Amino acid sequence: RAEQIMVAGTATDVVFELNDASNRTRYFTLPEWQQSIDEEVPEVPEDVLLRVLGPDLAAEVVATRAEVNAAAKPEREAEMAAEREVEREAKIEKASRFHVHFGAGRLGMGLVVPAISASGIAFTIVQRSKPKWRYLFEKGLAAREKAQKPMPGLTEKEEEVEAWATGLDITSNEEVVVHNVQLITPEMAPEHMPPKSIILGDNPEMLHGVASRATSFSCSLGSGMIEALLPQLEKLPERPPDDQPLLFACENDHNAVYDLKQRLKDKVFVVDCMVDRVCTGREITENGIGVQAEPWGGSIVILEPGVTARIPFSSKVATVPATEREAQYLSNRKLSLVNGMHTVLAFMTLVKEYDEGGKEREYVLMKYDRMTREEQRMCEAWRAARIAELVQEYTSENLVAWHGVSTREEAWDVLLDYADYTLSERFAKVDDLVSRVLGGGVSNRWLTRLRPVEVWMSGREG
Repeated sequence: RAEQIMVAGTATDVVFELNDASNRTRYFTLPEWQQSIDEEVPEVPEDVLLRVLGPDLAAEVVATRAEVNAAAKPEREAEMAAEREVEREAKIEKASRFHVHFGAGRLGMGLVVPAISASGIAFTIVQRSKPKWRYLFEKGLAAREKAQKPMPGLTEKEEEVEAWATGLDITSNEEVVVHNVQLITPEMAPEHMPPKSIILGDNPEMLHGVASRATSFSCSLGSGMIEALLPQLEKLPERPPDDQPLLFACENDHNAVYDLKQRLKDKVFVVDCMVDRVCTGREITENGIGVQAEPWGGSIVILEPGVTARIPFSSKVATVPATEREAQYLSNRKLSLVNGMHTVLAFMTLVKEYDEGGKEREYVLMKYDRMTREEQRMCEAWRAARIAELVQEYTSENLVAWHGVSTREEAWDVLLDYADYTLSERFAKVDDLVSRVLGGGVSNRWLTRLRPVEVWMSGREG
């Protein structure tokens, strides 16, 4: 029978009330009936079909279903077997992958390592030996040794896995983003590496065994990248390009990445990456590593369009452009509308607050939502000029295609939204420092991030 069912005091669609072979009452809406009838293998039991469609139509549906199932069974079984084999091989391949990340600084722990962990790949972090890290390792290794005492009834491998429960956590804004990271020294690296670990040390000989296991690498080391990586990676054997491990360089100095790429071209395939997340602090304690960062989770753009496999980052964070030109655009958009606007805020802060005769102190970056309207207009002018320069360089036609919009006006709006979100949501939600933003030098930041826009605008006046 058909009747109207009341749910939470509100009338829903007309539904059919039916009893199945076990005399249980079931309800079906008309769209559900139609969906069941249209499906190749309906979920509706045959006795229900009989009651709803009558004997003739029900018999036709049942007969058609049987014919379709009989015809499709051998082909479908072969197809499913092939799918299972592909899935099995993919799982084995993923399980055998081992990733090594170099650098446990703010950006590494606030963006890169959480993205690696979220991908599910086993990894270790290599960090140079420094006092705070040595203290952390002394405390952590003492706990590990205690946990590794013989455990009755467990095999050697089971004991090792059990000992992995003594790791530390990595947090971002007090939220755990990587759980249970083990502390290991190169000389005591186990035969079976734990899923997540940190290795303290900078001796290339000791670390060679770990590096030689890796199927991929990444780094976020800043200015010390080449000096730190060459001794570790130049000892790897020469291989054809297709067989080389990948090194995802999550650095802001793309010229240095290119230099490293040339030096390691016979051994490691270096992949340049654009990284974007404001990470303002990192604290090392007995309980783990805490990073202070903007609420937005960040982005990693792979600047090698041909690299689509073996990417060790979560797809929620990583983007792979379709072409080299699009990759250049995404990189320059970030440099202009994120790094560049950061620099604009830093100089505006100094103009407003710097006291030439006062004591040295830190200056917290101005926030767009707390500016006067005149100051906001200054930001908006810099933003508009930077967007116009991007549009001229990459063309409206390309931007329309890359952003999936229909008109150049919509493409412009996409860039405006990106810049406005950066100013009013990202930058405004974190206390950043002028000293960090201008860490490359005040004159350098002016010459590389502000002066080029001024020159471009001046050239348009004529």
